[in-house]
Amino acid sequence: MSIVHGGNIWRIARELKCKPEEIFDFSASLNPIGPPNWMEEIGKTFLSKATHYPDIEYWELREKAAFYYGVKISQIWPLNGSSALFPLLPFLKKVKQIITFPPCFGGYISMLCEKKRKIKVRLEPEDNFLYPFDELEKYLEYPSLVILAHPNNPTNSLLDFGVIKNLANKYPESIFVLDLAFWDFLDPQFQFKLNILPNIVYVFSLTKILGLPGVRIGFVVSSSQIIESVQKMLPPWSVGTCGVEISKAYFSDDFFVDHTRQRVKQLRQELISFFQEMGAKVYPSCSNFILIQHDKAKQLAKFCFEHRVILRECDSFEGLGDNFLRIAVRPFYEQEHLFQVVREFFGQKQVVRGRRKNKKNKSPKVLMVQGTASNVGKSFLVAALGRIFARKGVKVTPFKAQNMALNSFVTKDGLEIGRAQALQAQACFLEPDIRMNPILLKPSSEIGAQVIVRGQPVSNMSVEEYIAYKPKAFEVVKECFRELSLEYDVILVEGAGSPVEINLKAHDIVNMNFALWAKAKVLLVGDINLGGIFASFWGTFSLLTKEEQNLILGFIINKFRGRKRLLNSGLDFIYKLTGKPVLGIIPYVSFNLPEEDSVSFKQKTKFFSQAKDRVKIGIIDLPHISNFTDFDALKMEIDVDCCIIKSKGDFLDNFDVVIIPGTKNVFFDLKFLHSSGIATWLLENKDKLEIVGICGGYQMLGSVIQDDSGWEGKGEIKGLGLLPVKTEFKSKKALFQTKGKIFFQGRTFDVSGYEIHHGETKPLSDLLVFGYDEKKKILGYKTKNEKIWGTYLHGIFDNDDFRHAWLNNLRSRKGLSILEQRPTYTISQEIDKLADLVEENIELDLLDKIIG
Repeated sequence: MSIVHGGNIWRIARELKCKPEEIFDFSASLNPIGPPNWMEEIGKTFLSKATHYPDIEYWELREKAAFYYGVKISQIWPLNGSSALFPLLPFLKKVKQIITFPPCFGGYISMLCEKKRKIKVRLEPEDNFLYPFDELEKYLEYPSLVILAHPNNPTNSLLDFGVIKNLANKYPESIFVLDLAFWDFLDPQFQFKLNILPNIVYVFSLTKILGLPGVRIGFVVSSSQIIESVQKMLPPWSVGTCGVEISKAYFSDDFFVDHTRQRVKQLRQELISFFQEMGAKVYPSCSNFILIQHDKAKQLAKFCFEHRVILRECDSFEGLGDNFLRIAVRPFYEQEHLFQVVREFFGQKQVVRGRRKNKKNKSPKVLMVQGTASNVGKSFLVAALGRIFARKGVKVTPFKAQNMALNSFVTKDGLEIGRAQALQAQACFLEPDIRMNPILLKPSSEIGAQVIVRGQPVSNMSVEEYIAYKPKAFEVVKECFRELSLEYDVILVEGAGSPVEINLKAHDIVNMNFALWAKAKVLLVGDINLGGIFASFWGTFSLLTKEEQNLILGFIINKFRGRKRLLNSGLDFIYKLTGKPVLGIIPYVSFNLPEEDSVSFKQKTKFFSQAKDRVKIGIIDLPHISNFTDFDALKMEIDVDCCIIKSKGDFLDNFDVVIIPGTKNVFFDLKFLHSSGIATWLLENKDKLEIVGICGGYQMLGSVIQDDSGWEGKGEIKGLGLLPVKTEFKSKKALFQTKGKIFFQGRTFDVSGYEIHHGETKPLSDLLVFGYDEKKKILGYKTKNEKIWGTYLHGIFDNDDFRHAWLNNLRSRKGLSILEQRPTYTISQEIDKLADLVEENIELDLLDKIIG
């Protein structure tokens, strides 16, 4: 069957004996993200306004449209679809001939119904279908009706408007009609200012950009004289109330157009790349469709048709043969289906760009947790669900496409992933695997970060550089996800931040773009403790596209205090607004689990109890603090007060220990210690307390830090001089899980942890070795009185024996009795408690459905 006009799914459905909604229609070039969300509100108010005739002059509509297109109100008029104008064109000027540029929309000539000379100036494939303006001018000695398109359908040819304007001025007896039906799909660089000349007519259509072929809305823009002539030829009320209200809303919604352009650009590139891989010639495209050429195009179209996938065959376009196809940009999941069918046609192994089959020949269930904001509980909810599924015997794994965090973890094979994914893996009774977090970003400044791909640092990138790199990053993400899909029955995916960060959606690879690609069901979690939970849910949901909203299973309210029944009115209200239920209300309970985000660390109270029988530990809040979970085990000790130090004013006279933690930017944070007065305080009080440095903090305790590689700074900088050591940064990053021995107070302790650093530290004078790893590599140094020491070993305080001895030594130093009974630091028990809490407070039926 040859598809002569796109979108006739009713006739196709009858022929294929299926329902229209079972057809994947790539023949109609409509907006792939669907109509705007406000269409529902238009539907609700439409009937009340339809009881009156529309304003016959369309004053408010024309005012909004004129402002949108940058013209005067007298220079624009609404149409019942742009096609309503074409039969009127021959009456606007006395012309002797009509000039078109095939291959082009075949309806131009048929709609004109005019027996005038027809001139066809061909666009040639070998010239990438560029407009041949030199040839056009040969025919303009006679008054002509010239019909052009920007972009042209189906070739995507673009006009040089400067040339059009010159021709219009040079040949005033001719009239130039510019069909701009795909105008709003174009990036601004391909648009031009609408210069009003007496013989240029611009024709716009909103049908395609709105994704509403059943609602005919168009506009004509030209000189006041032409608009007046058009108005007289059209019947009264050329556009109904529905079209008027939709158009007014559209012209007030800049976000919808911008989001459409961004999404179309991504989806279009997917189409282009795929068909180029299939050996097709793909012509340049700037709109929501592509034109391809392939020797087997007709057979491919037939094969796809039999599989209910409709492509636009181009043999009905003059100048194109049956080896051309026009293919519309469609949503992710539809394009993935198309790719599968096309691969099957070409006899390739059915490897879909989306999810593949696991060993049981079943696609894994994919559940994604997204949040209304950062730090609302996504990471812990994924960990809890992982433990719940794992306890039920389900083979489950966590996954986060891209993680921006300074808290990282080293896997057994010496690769780096986000700390949250390591925790989630433990919740699932798994070893952390870099495929669970393919992309890790470790911010090193306000505008840049170290980019870690599959566990290895690739480069330090600025924001702009990383945005340019993201398409490659997304391919890595997909490949890691595919590999996990072969091994697990359930994949729990964590989003990042909010899915509706407008400035990030265009190049998103971790939230809704990934969910669409992976066909994930989404839980949206919010933190009621922050206030405004229902506004957060509604605001987030309303900014999602219809396609994205359809992925939402429901909402999870986190950190609730009080009686749940008090929320009933809110639960009912959010359901009426969204059609999505609240599937869980999780009480506010504190767990001693590693946090992913430094937000929670930085919000910790500075309060110290007045009790004198407690150990007072100050932890410096560095601007680029990393691996702050090193101190989680200290927080659980009943005799320890931990205070966060942000400035010199936060220091107290009765500190027993001050710890300088790890950092992603040693150079910057060392300068911060000096500018904040913290360095001065430490030097003045070094004999009164113990000073500890972990990783970057260890380096800052030293005399000199040198970075010739430029990883964190460039050149050499003086340290605090509290430990006579020198650190040199190396290009190769040290990433190890470490076991070793620590020497402290005449005792030897077996310890384990992990290392993440570029620095190599050596003594400048006699110092005591703090410890060795199993290969006799030095883990750190200490002064002879053991009151100043540093180490590269992250997680040192997680080791119970060492932590207990160290704290008891601090107690002895201040004249307190030691504590014989101290807690054991075990994360797994805390995960079980978290999982129990979540399991008791969410809809268990939902879990059963996900498991299948």
